Amino acid sequence: MKTAIGLGMGLWLGFVGMAQGEAQSALLTHPLQSLEGQSFALTKYQGSVVVVNFWASWCKPCKKEMPLLEQLHKQLQPSGGQVLGISVDRDEKRVHKFLKSNQVGIPVVIDGPEGLAKKLDLKALPMTYVLDTQGNVVFECKNVSEKNFDQLLNAAESAAGKSSLATKGAKL
Repeated sequence: MKTAIGLGMGLWLGFVGMAQGEAQSALLTHPLQSLEGQSFALTKYQGSVVVVNFWASWCKPCKKEMPLLEQLHKQLQPSGGQVLGISVDRDEKRVHKFLKSNQVGIPVVIDGPEGLAKKLDLKALPMTYVLDTQGNVVFECKNVSEKNFDQLLNAAESAAGKSSLATKGAKL
């Protein structure tokens, strides 16, 4: 069952079917592999804010939100922040084709439908999480859009202890 707890800047919906601690552990420690073949876990990013986005090449809302994730990535990079896309596709060639045809520049890993998305019991795509510098999930968002972009940006910046770029002209 989902629970809603207000966080001021966003809504924490919680993880379906898992205790928050289990989900946090799964997010941080699940082995991932970059498109270049390097193995890592999200613990690699501890000390930095990381925005994790689950998506698939066949998902129309996922395609629609990619330019916003690109913008977020560019805004977070100067302070060491990161956006990481986790594809739940099975077919690596399809992912590469999607990335090329949509000019996606954020770092992407392919984890398939049986990987981390299954561990987290994700019910829908796209799904985005903001992890603070200690790896705590501080915000989640289904389907990044122009309507909620500022909330996502504010959550990422708050997690990094920064003032909002959204008030400095980052609106789309």
